[in-house]
Amino acid sequence: MGIARNAWEQSNLDTYGWISHHVIGVGYHTHGLMEGFGHHDFEIVPALIPAQMANSIFNTLVEKIKDGEVLKQGVEYTDLLDDGVKIMFYLKPDMHREDKEVLRVIISDIHNNLNIDNPSDFVAKQINCKPQWDEEII
Repeated sequence: MGIARNAWEQSNLDTYGWISHHVIGVGYHTHGLMEGFGHHDFEIVPALIPAQMANSIFNTLVEKIKDGEVLKQGVEYTDLLDDGVKIMFYLKPDMHREDKEVLRVIISDIHNNLNIDNPSDFVAKQINCKPQWDEEII
């Protein structure tokens, strides 16, 4: 099964320039953005949203990158997701490759609060999460 998964991943990397993974109970992350588009990969942790929503967010962000936008750490964005949902990015060490960093996607809470100085529990969990990625369970 590992060989088929690797072949599938490589096929999608070749076709689309990137892929995403969902690690059950941990979160979601992308691969290939730096190599394909010169942009940091993304991660969404912990797994507080459904996989379909995470993939939709990744697709939206990748389309912005393809259009030439560089998404930056510490900037609050209100125009990337539907209904003005706020998101922000934090640069974090890549858990797979120690020599790289990823942009962690921080999503506002149900009240569209993204205050990082006094974060809601939902926002704080995203900021402070230390994911333990285990590729074997993907």
